[in-house]
Amino acid sequence: MRYLADSFALGALQRGKAIAQFLGSSRAEERRVVISWVEVHPVRDGFAVVLHVAEDVGGEHFADLWEFLPADPDDEFGRQIGQADDAGAAMSLAEELTSAVRGHWVNLGVVQDEYLDYVRGERGVSR
Repeated sequence: MRYLADSFALGALQRGKAIAQFLGSSRAEERRVVISWVEVHPVRDGFAVVLHVAEDVGGEHFADLWEFLPADPDDEFGRQIGQADDAGAAMSLAEELTSAVRGHWVNLGVVQDEYLDYVRGERGVSR
């Protein structure tokens, strides 16, 4: 099972690890397709919520989201959209500010598998 139970997601954050959720794709300016994912990670005074939006340049053989070109060059490492004092509040904030849903959080490295599921399924249908 890929998705983290709430207690495991909270535990990961409290141990200093990041969690993430693939949000899907959308059309940007000039009809470009971009993908997005949200990340929650510990920072010095709480937990940051970071939104990543990148060009959809990957496929079955290239799914390293961290290598994708950012849709906005100024957001090379994502854009912090919020911060909270505790892990649970940060997860809730991420869900409020994006289309993230409870129960679909994964460890940071697993978000690429979520992208691959999108490539193999929805992407083929939506294009």
